[in-house]
Amino acid sequence: MSPEQADVSGVDVDTRTDVYSLGVLLYELLTGSPPFDGGSLMKAGLDKIRQVIRERDPARPSMRLSTMAAADLTTTAQRHHSAPPALIRSVRGDLDWIVMKALEKDRRRRYETANGLALDIQRYLANEPISARPPSNLYKLQKQVLRNKLLFTGIGVIALLLVMSLIVVSTALAKERRSRREAETESVKSQQVAKFLEDIAPDLRGYGDTEKPASGYDKRTMANDLAALMDHLGHKRAAIVGHDRGARVGTRFAKDHRDRVDRFVAMDNVPTRILAENSGGRVGQIGWFVAFLGVPDLPEVLIAGREEAWLTHFYRSWSYNPDMMSAEEIDVYVRAYRQPGTIRGSAMDYRAVGEDVKQDMEDSAELITCPVLILWGEDFELNSRFNLLDVWKGMAENVRGVGIPQCGHLCQEEKPEIINEELLRFLKDWTG
Repeated sequence: MSPEQADVSGVDVDTRTDVYSLGVLLYELLTGSPPFDGGSLMKAGLDKIRQVIRERDPARPSMRLSTMAAADLTTTAQRHHSAPPALIRSVRGDLDWIVMKALEKDRRRRYETANGLALDIQRYLANEPISARPPSNLYKLQKQVLRNKLLFTGIGVIALLLVMSLIVVSTALAKERRSRREAETESVKSQQVAKFLEDIAPDLRGYGDTEKPASGYDKRTMANDLAALMDHLGHKRAAIVGHDRGARVGTRFAKDHRDRVDRFVAMDNVPTRILAENSGGRVGQIGWFVAFLGVPDLPEVLIAGREEAWLTHFYRSWSYNPDMMSAEEIDVYVRAYRQPGTIRGSAMDYRAVGEDVKQDMEDSAELITCPVLILWGEDFELNSRFNLLDVWKGMAENVRGVGIPQCGHLCQEEKPEIINEELLRFLKDWTG
């Protein structure tokens, strides 16, 4: 049943209804299950079935695979003669776009005909750009390389030989100059890095190595923590860089301490007030953990002893590449999370959301006045529900935004080269 068939208002159906049915079939072929849980829907009744089909977007096939139980994922991968990580990688991207275009609620945004869907699948199989996603120059180049591997391999070998020759010549000329500069450069760099880290790398209260007090987790109090730290270190102004929870503290700091922030970077962050205003439907489902952590005392009991499973779920399912972080890298976060009081401290951060929203509503009309840079992963599902640049233009007077392709929520971990380049460009004239 397509959304227009589920609409009792009597909207006519056409070939795009067949496209929707083919999308459902393709979804099930890729993931081993339909877009919506049939058992749950049948128990809910016909009206609920119609409502879900009309209003709820299914998870992308790659996301469905990433969140499957290990046994189910292994079985599905075996049907495709593939390993689980390889199957997720192969589905993520083009196949996600094709399936989700076929399953669009608005039939005007689907393929016009079944033949259009078939042609896009053929393009995918031929490593050609598909019509279901915006064809960026990088995307088209990647497809061209895949279609002409021999040609590009030859070009690459020639280019490599030229680069190697240039390296051999330039290395000898640069070696002496480099050795003279190294001593003084390393000394200056160490001082700059030490100062940089001192300025912008504090743990929020309740996390990492900070104290875990019983209260004070609203973002205004946390912003005051940051101001007190700056006072202690002798800094009158700062360039603030925050990711997710840190960006929420940075947002409040930029409003409450306007004269102390020179510029602000928010990484992969939908502002708290905006999330609260759009908490229904799929957005609420994606943020299920917010409601869970908001339950007093229960998360502490259920997560304790299972910290690795808890954190690994998010690091895997929120990344474009589920294997982006090794078990050893995840263990660094797990060890910090296992420190006494950290589970409660992090939960208290989320339990303050009511007060955070109240604070944000009170000064929603007062825009942030310092320059703002926003960076986000284009393949994190929550981000796809918003036009983040437009959202932040409603938060600040001077905003520049960069969406990072093939990147999930942990953009600083998954695409550090892009993040570092953008940060250096944004902070290049910051003198402290």
